Amino acid sequence: ILRQLSREPQIGKFSVVALALGSSPGFSFLNAQIPLNPDFLFQLTLPLPGFSAILPAEGYRSTSLPLPPNHPLRGQIAYAAHILIDLAPPYSVPAVSAPAQFRFP
Repeated sequence: ILRQLSREPQIGKFSVVALALGSSPGFSFLNAQIPLNPDFLFQLTLPLPGFSAILPAEGYRSTSLPLPPNHPLRGQIAYAAHILIDLAPPYSVPAVSAPAQFRFP
């Protein structure tokens, strides 16, 4: 669930879904605290297809991460977060989700 940092409509904002192996301390970005650590998994997921897109009119989107059968993250706990970025000056983060913990299958 996104925590709104702005009361403006969010449709059409740049939507980023990112993964990380840790959620604390996170990092500051523009006007927000991002609840993911900028580790190798975070850096790896940012450029993947489907992890960054314009938020559609429905205000909902999803993505998936295909994994090979014997991937090295099997059993590892990780976190996901959704970040909205307003690319119109003055650039800002109008909404960010809490980190959602999951375990890689």
